[in-house]
Amino acid sequence: MGLLNAQVISMGRYGRTKKIRLAVARTLIKEVFTDNRFGRLINYEPKCLSKDVRGRS
Repeated sequence: MGLLNAQVISMGRYGRTKKIRLAVARTLIKEVFTDNRFGRLINYEPKCLSKDVRGRS
């Protein structure tokens, strides 16, 4: 999909590291999360991890 770019960079005697960057503009990400359908994902909490679980002993 091209959401991330990863590039291996040589840091000399400190070894190699992988630099990971977003390939999507931040404004696009903000637009997606302000949309009602996707905005609910920010506060999503799976039922199995919820503190208010009923029926457990």
